[in-house]
Amino acid sequence: MSEKQNHKLIETIEKCVCREKAGDVYQVCCRIRRRGEKMYCYVKGENSIERAGSTLYLSESAKRTVDTAVASFEEKVELARNTFTKVSLPEICLNVLYKRVSDEKFDAMTEYGTDARNIKCDYHEAISIGLLILNILNIRSSLMFEIDSKFSSFFESKGKKINDNPLYRSAAENGDDLLCDQIKLYYRKANKKECSRLSKRLFRRILPSLIKEYDMPFYVEAKTIDLTLLSDSGYRILHRPYFAMQGSTHNVYELNPHTKKGVDAAPYNVDFISFDDYLELFE
Repeated sequence: MSEKQNHKLIETIEKCVCREKAGDVYQVCCRIRRRGEKMYCYVKGENSIERAGSTLYLSESAKRTVDTAVASFEEKVELARNTFTKVSLPEICLNVLYKRVSDEKFDAMTEYGTDARNIKCDYHEAISIGLLILNILNIRSSLMFEIDSKFSSFFESKGKKINDNPLYRSAAENGDDLLCDQIKLYYRKANKKECSRLSKRLFRRILPSLIKEYDMPFYVEAKTIDLTLLSDSGYRILHRPYFAMQGSTHNVYELNPHTKKGVDAAPYNVDFISFDDYLELFE
């Protein structure tokens, strides 16, 4: 080993987890003393890991740690392929595999790519349905530009019926009423009955969307707002950065009980109500 290689020799890796693979390259998250926890590229059989053009050479002990993480990843991938519920979307070169591990969490794997020699695969444990959908949407940047519109038509909610969503169809076909309700809630399409059913199952309050008559902004004092309740109810609260705050304040939020959308800002001197007053709309 050269002097340069010896200088970058890693004797011990404190922790290593593999969650992603692209072709023959594994993405491993390694915690290394004095280097912190970072993502590295690893090719099975090599004696090094790489990050941003920098190569770190591994001792036998460190290599065993990485190989163990890769082997664990491969075992989970194989288990997912054999036992998880599969949603196959050949139009966009994507397979989604998932398994419920609790009322609100899923183990999930995605396989995607247009080149059979460079299929990408990632695996996530105990994630919410919202994170599962976001992970799928984030895959678009890794696929061909030409299929982006098809990808959006499958997963984005604007102007689409919930039955067009392949995850929802899969849940319905498998009789998973809880997942159907959770997907509807994520897309802000759950009605009062479905929100009530979710609330009882998950043991927390969930606000339904109000009728079209309430499709208007309500200004609510920020310090009185239960943000957890809004999040649990599927609200999307946009952040207005300080450079765009001219004439506005973060002390008041703008909320729409019909669309379940909002902004963490409102015009100065606007009349506002407390969050308790806002909740009276749902009584």
